[in-house]
Amino acid sequence: MKKSLWLARLLHTKGPQTKQQILNAWSSQDENGRPMAQSTFYDNCKYVAQQMGLNIKLQSDGKYHITNPDGVDQILTQMLCESQMDTTSTADLVLIYCRQIMEAIDLRQRLQFEYKSTHTAPYLTTFEPYCVRTIRNFIYTVGYSHHHRSVRIFALDRILSLSLQHQHYTIPTDFNGDAYFRDSFGAFAGKHLNTERIILQVAPTLAHYLDGRPLHESQRTITTADLPPGIHPIDPTKLLSINAILAEKFSPSLYAVHKAPHQSDTIHLLTFQVAITRDLVAELLSYGPELRVLYPTPLAEVMQELQGASRQVDE
Repeated sequence: MKKSLWLARLLHTKGPQTKQQILNAWSSQDENGRPMAQSTFYDNCKYVAQQMGLNIKLQSDGKYHITNPDGVDQILTQMLCESQMDTTSTADLVLIYCRQIMEAIDLRQRLQFEYKSTHTAPYLTTFEPYCVRTIRNFIYTVGYSHHHRSVRIFALDRILSLSLQHQHYTIPTDFNGDAYFRDSFGAFAGKHLNTERIILQVAPTLAHYLDGRPLHESQRTITTADLPPGIHPIDPTKLLSINAILAEKFSPSLYAVHKAPHQSDTIHLLTFQVAITRDLVAELLSYGPELRVLYPTPLAEVMQELQGASRQVDE
């Protein structure tokens, strides 16, 4: 029986449990009635966090809870469900592949899959999975690809076929799934990334939104006194509310409740430390006139260039 996957399934399907309840549940399901050692319990809590991105924590009620990022509850439920899918849609196959990969991690058995990249023809690779992660409702796996002879990240929705190989492997002792993604935004991750301090100026409505849904775990609010030398905020009235624009141009009745004034004298500044990747730039562009990059200067220039190109296309 695979202890880590079993533990994740137990807490997700049965809800919070005390440590004794967990140990008893394992004993009742073990074919020889053997209890789970306490050291094994703690090892598996750590393992689930590193390899699956799921944190198991003791809360004030004396029970262990499984926590996961906002917006992946449905995917997590399907990932940890033991029943088979009734259909073979792409979404179903992704979840089946996810379970197979998690079980391969538990068994330390290699996989072989056919993969279709966005820029190459489909190819086969033998794969040694290290962890799985859900990023913006897409599931990815990180591990050693024999085709590339390096550690790579793969999107499960691009896997065309997958099979378990009866060859064992070991996960490097220095690999940590959380650390692998710590400095990344989206699916671009790895130790090779160099992080930068990003400073944004945002409209009031967006500031409130990002306070509850931060762009990165390192995000925090700063004041103008925290700006680097030579970096100055822009006139806040130049940051426009998208809802206000939509209300005026299209449907006042639909957007009136959320409508915010075009002008505000309040300066809202956010900062976080992350690698500058295509995913990050695309996310920042999605906020349109409600967001302006102040620092670093090269990123601010790239954003202005892209936003200017977008306006030219619209015109």
